[in-house]
Amino acid sequence: MKTPEEQKLYSTLEEIIDRTIYGKVVWSRMNTTTFVWEKRWGLLEGAEVTIQKVSKREHPRHDEKFEIRAPEHYIFQVIDKKSTAQMVALSTEDNPDFLDILSNLFEIASTNITREGLSFLRKALDEPSIE
Repeated sequence: MKTPEEQKLYSTLEEIIDRTIYGKVVWSRMNTTTFVWEKRWGLLEGAEVTIQKVSKREHPRHDEKFEIRAPEHYIFQVIDKKSTAQMVALSTEDNPDFLDILSNLFEIASTNITREGLSFLRKALDEPSIE
C-alpha cells in the first residue's frame, strides 16, 4: 500500500504523462536511455526533471544455467535548478510499485521525441538548400 506521499507522487506522474501526451511537457533526449524536461519560472528558478531507463546485468548463481538477465528499472529525479538540490528521487528498483507508471512515462516521452525528430528530418528533406 502506498503512503499518502507516494499516492500524491503517483497522481503527479499521471498528470505529467497527460501533459506529455498533449504537448504541454516537452522532453529532450540526453542519450538513448535518459530524457529531460526543464521548466523555468524565474530568472534562476526552475526544475530539471529526468527519467532514465536502466538495465542492470545480473549474473546467475554458479549452479544455474549460464544466462545473463537484464531486468529494466527506471530512475526519476527532480532537481531544483537554483540550489541544485535533488528534490525527488525515485527508483523502481527500490520501489517497484512505480514500475508501470514510469515505464509508461518513458515510452510516451520516447515516442514524442521520436515524432519530433522525424518531423525535423522531414523538414530537412523538404526545405530547399541555400547554396
